[in-house]
Amino acid sequence: MPSSPRAVPQGVFYQKTLPDDEPAVCSKEGRRRLSEAMADGHAYPFLPLMCQFKTQDQPAYCGLTTLIMTLNTLGIDPWRTWRGVWRWYDENHLGACCINLEEVASEGISIDTFACLARCNGLGVQVHRPSLEEPSECSTTATESTAEPNLDAQFLQDFRDTVESWTSDGRLLESCGGLDKVLVVSYDRAAVGQAGSGHFSPIGAYHAASDSVLVLDVARFKYPPHWIKLPRLVKAMYPIDNATGNSRGYIVLGRQRPGSLPPEAGPKLLALASIPTSATMALTTAFQNEIQRQSAEVELSSRQPTLSRGDVPRGAVPMLPAGSG
Repeated sequence: MPSSPRAVPQGVFYQKTLPDDEPAVCSKEGRRRLSEAMADGHAYPFLPLMCQFKTQDQPAYCGLTTLIMTLNTLGIDPWRTWRGVWRWYDENHLGACCINLEEVASEGISIDTFACLARCNGLGVQVHRPSLEEPSECSTTATESTAEPNLDAQFLQDFRDTVESWTSDGRLLESCGGLDKVLVVSYDRAAVGQAGSGHFSPIGAYHAASDSVLVLDVARFKYPPHWIKLPRLVKAMYPIDNATGNSRGYIVLGRQRPGSLPPEAGPKLLALASIPTSATMALTTAFQNEIQRQSAEVELSSRQPTLSRGDVPRGAVPMLPAGSG
């Protein structure tokens, strides 16, 4: 007798459906845009980022997963083991500074904390936010017939210039780890017609004809990588993040000289020129713990009474063989 299908538990989901005008990269329209973006020279970051693409391990880990994807893409050595003998970034490596991983698992992180973590792990960080002042009406161009209203025209243009320049830099294709910068967006999902609120993901390509960007969504259990109109994505950076009282925005991440610790990350004991600050902080913590452990052992041994050989019960110490003195 065939078994009856199991009832789907209430309140749980298997993925979500994207809005009609945000095609998945694997759809016919999504593939067409990617193919044209590659032909136009606006998809250079796509392959290096895809080499390190990862699905976030927790529903609130979008910021952490975006950051470790960036660190591994840029070839940053964490100087700490991941599994076995291998050094590699995963989310657990990011708990050395700026955050408490248990809190992040339930609350996520803000764009400010994201920037702190990036600096702590050896990256240069440029955070760009739209002004909180009343934005001006943005103009409509031939490629932007459905432009979103009420956007700061200068911020919109700055983001478009950044996207066009970064995605068309041919130097990024030197190798799978050849990127020297990664572009990350922080935005409100609800503002682009998706389920959820604040979200982080890297950008993989730009399609000029549709004026859309490829969002490499790290929450692949919810949405696959997909295309979003650039003005709509900018508009989604405006909603206030209650954790900071500020807007969201976009972040340009690149390699920097490690060793410069952001003030909010806490005190620094060791600074090693070729190792990210997060690794030196982990080493510092281990060093301090070992000092405390050894100090406790010394203090304990100093409290124990000193016994002469005659005071030690027979059999408590090994007898010396004859003639050994």
